[in-house]
Amino acid sequence: MDANVVEPAALRSFSAPGVAAYRAQVRGWIGANLPKQWRADAAPPDFAESIRRRREWDRLRAVGGYGGITWPRDYGGRGEGPIEEFLFYEEAARAHAPDTANSIGYDLAGPALMEYGTEAQKARFLPGIIEARDLWCEGFSEPNAGSDLANVATRATRAEAGWRIDGHKIWTSRAQFADWCYLLCKTADGPKQHRNLSVLLVDMHQPGIRVAPIRQISEGPEFNEVFFDGAFAPAEQLLGTENDGWRLAGLSGFRQRRKVFDAIRWFVLVAESLDRLQATVAKPGAARFAQRYRELLGRAQALRWHAMRVTEMMAQDGDWLKPSSILRVAWSELWQDIAECGVAAGLPEEEAYWRRTYLETRAVTIHSGTAQIQRNVIADRTLELPR
Repeated sequence: MDANVVEPAALRSFSAPGVAAYRAQVRGWIGANLPKQWRADAAPPDFAESIRRRREWDRLRAVGGYGGITWPRDYGGRGEGPIEEFLFYEEAARAHAPDTANSIGYDLAGPALMEYGTEAQKARFLPGIIEARDLWCEGFSEPNAGSDLANVATRATRAEAGWRIDGHKIWTSRAQFADWCYLLCKTADGPKQHRNLSVLLVDMHQPGIRVAPIRQISEGPEFNEVFFDGAFAPAEQLLGTENDGWRLAGLSGFRQRRKVFDAIRWFVLVAESLDRLQATVAKPGAARFAQRYRELLGRAQALRWHAMRVTEMMAQDGDWLKPSSILRVAWSELWQDIAECGVAAGLPEEEAYWRRTYLETRAVTIHSGTAQIQRNVIADRTLELPR
């Protein structure tokens, strides 16, 4: 074996001897495979081009063996650990590589299939995720339920050889590009609280599904409404058991782990914005913001060190859930503050970039649980403060 290649799952600490070798291996691969034009572009691409690049980057990662870094080898992954994943995304951030287009596939649908899927489901769906052929979306939130998943109204009723689906989802990220939907729906009547829900794996390319993009203030239609009117899912595309969807929707370990890697992946965007801000404040018209830039850089470094601590705890099978709870609030508010500083600098030649970044960051403290709700969760479940 090449001396520079680290054995799978060998790294359990950032001080381990193999860290430098693994980082060099990843950096070399990214340098050789990331299209130079992407790095040279001065302006961010529009949303459709961004998705195209992100899917192409997912494909390149898959070909290079970096598609599912922490996925078991039996399912096509590298069989490595969270530190290797952290190192990959940090190097990707430094190179300004795109974020993945398929976080739902990698971090939710894939792990859920590994844990609860039948052998036939694993064989059918996991290769499409790991090989970057199938893009997944998450059908959870609804107009009249918001993120209160116990009150979803989208209904799946039994039909010949499967389920008929009728209902309405909203805020569904990248649904207009998705091939499959990890859909939470009601499969029983009666006041059963959350015990009447199931998860179906739904083909998005079929009659009976209409996707309506939601135009955001940044003009990038990342979110969508999805209307189901007689869509169909075969019986074999029920994940787990009927009316056990609450457990599959919660998947607390998967979802908390996803928050950690979301924070790591979002360093791609935070790092890009910080580099741009450094260049902005170096110009004569914005020099007064240099101290503010240094403060934001300090926050970014503190967040990086905390993310490293959580990742080490995860790699060592420690109690990482509680310290991970602050990551989402911390990185989302940091990115907003970076964008606000860029806008405040007021340089005409920087206006388009910072206006767009500012508008895009307005949503990051809302989606996946508002910052206010996140703080309530931290107070209640992490700090265990009295009510």
